[in-house]
Amino acid sequence: MKCKKNIETYNYFNEINKSYFKLIRSNNNYVELQSNNTKHYWIINAYSNRVEILHRHSERYEYHKERWRPTSIDNAVKLIISHDIFQMNHRRKVDNDILAELIEFYMRAK
Repeated sequence: MKCKKNIETYNYFNEINKSYFKLIRSNNNYVELQSNNTKHYWIINAYSNRVEILHRHSERYEYHKERWRPTSIDNAVKLIISHDIFQMNHRRKVDNDILAELIEFYMRAK
């Protein structure tokens, strides 16, 4: 979903997989999540023309901006899930086919 209308963004954030993420807070163009798998914290900012991801490893640390350039909120969620899979695989690369299957599994399980 491209980010054109705040109400659409808000509705999308409310539909984010609650079994995969713990919702910390959200508003019309912002959501803060915690991954239930890695316990890392994530912020997705959805502006009218771009999406931005911030990340921190625990509450003790400050958020840092990720270099990724998500093209949509869906794409941002997929990037976060792929990062979690990488972390859970002890920071080793995962085969692309397996990665794609895992991402689709987590995206479907809303």
